[in-house]
Amino acid sequence: DAAVAERFTVYLRQHLKKEHPLAKRKLAAQFVGAQHRGEASSNIYRYNDICAFLSRYGDELTDRSIISMLCELHKRMIDGVPSADIKNDDHPVVMDCQVLMDAINALEACATHGNAVIFYETVCTPSASERARSLTERYERKEFAKRAMLKHIFKDDSAFNPNDLDDDDPAPPGSSARKTKKRAPVWWQDPDMRLLVGVLVGSIVVLGGLGASFYAIR
Repeated sequence: DAAVAERFTVYLRQHLKKEHPLAKRKLAAQFVGAQHRGEASSNIYRYNDICAFLSRYGDELTDRSIISMLCELHKRMIDGVPSADIKNDDHPVVMDCQVLMDAINALEACATHGNAVIFYETVCTPSASERARSLTERYERKEFAKRAMLKHIFKDDSAFNPNDLDDDDPAPPGSSARKTKKRAPVWWQDPDMRLLVGVLVGSIVVLGGLGASFYAIR
């Protein structure tokens, strides 16, 4: 954990020193280390460490600016990987980008659901209900991280939430998540606008830059 935190301290200093203060970068790096799944298939198995960290620093870590900072770090790290190595899961930076996606996934999930303990109690018991199973599958597919990356790239917290994760289920007790179903932005309800966004994204991928970031989102 300490070694992972130190690596990400270096990454954040290298890529985002001018944009974010030291204390903010160090806190984010420490969280990335605390949630590192190691050889496990998911960082769900680190829920005790994640919840302990969030119980102390939850307000800071689930702030949109820290999640956005980590999304930007992911983009810049991937952009620095040679194109020939993007598909190489053994490349050290590509491997660390996967660790970073786990951290973003955890923070976005907790920011969305509002109570880390209740959220992880739910995803740690997928057999308890259909809702728990569905939420666990979404978490393990890193859908929260993917959504956070899209929010960051398009600079719009609502742009890609027409079917927000777990919207149809009531918020669990103690959660600050909103209980009313969110509506898609007006512009997103227009099929022509959705097509335009699709064309735009396709163009970006072809031209490069964000293309590598989209490929690495898993």
